[in-house]
Amino acid sequence: MKAWNDLVDNPDIDLFWTDNSDWYLDRGIKIERFHADGRIEIRSVMSNGEKFRKLTPIQMDYFVNVGWSAGCHRACIDEFKARVERINKRLRSNLPEIRKQKQRLDRDGYMKRIFTWSTALDQELKNSHNK
Repeated sequence: MKAWNDLVDNPDIDLFWTDNSDWYLDRGIKIERFHADGRIEIRSVMSNGEKFRKLTPIQMDYFVNVGWSAGCHRACIDEFKARVERINKRLRSNLPEIRKQKQRLDRDGYMKRIFTWSTALDQELKNSHNK
């Protein structure tokens, strides 16, 4: 898996470890390799609370074939697009205007992040195709 190799091969990254696994957590994504069977799991932790969510097959494809950074960007873009959709839905409801203003500010911030991550992901994909 390219994502795991990216992390292991990077001298600037220190993996965390337990008796059962080595793991790393960054940008709302946890990757873990289990000692017993070598299995690698990647989960999204970008939620309120301590829930771990499975990634979509498309997101996993980015981690497996393109790498850690591209996979994180794909997962973040998808998560924040979903947040924007939830905000848009709330804005169509009967919220007081002051709450709508806050929601619009949040949405604008999410949209800026999506643009930044999309630009970075596009560059990573170009780089991976040029190798």
